[in-house]
Amino acid sequence: MNCPQLKQGTTVPTGGDKGGRAELARGRASAFQITTDEAAEHPEVVAGTFLVNFVPTMVLFDTGADYSFITPRFAHTLHLVPRHLGRGFEVDVAGDHKVWVRGVMERCTIDLYGHLFPVSPYPIGLGEFDIVLGIDWLTKVGATILCREKLVKTPLDDGSELRNSCVISLARAKRKLRKGCLGYLAHFIDTKKEKGELIDIPVVGLYTEADKISNRSSTRSDPIARAPYRLASAEMKEMMTQLQELLEKGFIHPSTSLWGVPMLFVKKKGDSMRMCIDYRELNKITIKNRYPLLQIDDLFDQLQGACYFSKIDLHSGYHQLKVVRNYVQS
Repeated sequence: MNCPQLKQGTTVPTGGDKGGRAELARGRASAFQITTDEAAEHPEVVAGTFLVNFVPTMVLFDTGADYSFITPRFAHTLHLVPRHLGRGFEVDVAGDHKVWVRGVMERCTIDLYGHLFPVSPYPIGLGEFDIVLGIDWLTKVGATILCREKLVKTPLDDGSELRNSCVISLARAKRKLRKGCLGYLAHFIDTKKEKGELIDIPVVGLYTEADKISNRSSTRSDPIARAPYRLASAEMKEMMTQLQELLEKGFIHPSTSLWGVPMLFVKKKGDSMRMCIDYRELNKITIKNRYPLLQIDDLFDQLQGACYFSKIDLHSGYHQLKVVRNYVQS
């Protein structure tokens, strides 16, 4: 063990019996109860979140513990049944408190970055950690704790070494940020992934008919055509820029239709300008959709107990509504 404070003269039981593990001679062992914050500063321990019997939990690698331990609560979660020891032993814990151990948990494995290692911990009450891997387990697997780097190296069968992953827990990340470490947020997009269709989204699939909108006009034969409003040179330039952007996105396309309405700009916060289409004359001859609206109280009753909500953010509402193909004049 590459640790300057590693305890010397620690012995580990060897041999075997019917249970696959030697029963400990009546003696004494030690185990320390520390918190996650204390573990981050302690030179003899390394902590992290790992899968124990495929259940994520906080694990403490402690060179100061003679043996490996597990909390009875977590052992119950894993449905582990202790094997009775013929002769138990005492464990010294924090505050000169002594615990008598009479059983050992078997058929327990810990997943270290895709590699499974067996562990047979003894059930005792611990602090914030559910599993403590002591000197017995570290020696059995040949693990090496690098105290300064807070790393655990474990040799594999092929001769390579298993090191800690670059992934850290959220609690450790918060501690690092509180100490002044810089944090960076990166967002990755798989550019090689094929673009899915809108209908592939589960929610959209439930309402396949929702985007089919048919705004019927009255029997008036004369098309609506209004002269455009006068625009300043800056507004004309902005109009051309926005129209070109809409053309490139496929929201609009060139048309020679006899119908036409004017547009104007409204200044938004940040000095940007929103293009607004004056559809008032067209709306006068449009047959309105008429359907009963639900009572707001009934909607609240339906949402009772719901936890997740969403909203649709329409950047430009008119470009989100499909028009019946027969009504589009090119």
